[in-house]
Amino acid sequence: KDSSRTPEEKAEVGELKRRIQEAMKKLPQREQDLIEAKYMYDKKLKDISVEFNISQSRISRIIQILFKC
Repeated sequence: KDSSRTPEEKAEVGELKRRIQEAMKKLPQREQDLIEAKYMYDKKLKDISVEFNISQSRISRIIQILFKC
């Protein structure tokens, strides 16, 4: 937790987090897991590729497609 944020910034971050969680619920479970691995657990594409048994380039394409929506 970052105590240097203003109450307004904390509220904005909270709202953004809620909206991201709602949007992720609409994704298939596999895509949710992939996004969590990349952005919440900060895993490298190489590691995600092994875990999900798909190529790194495929992971990149999935992420690009998801974030265009």
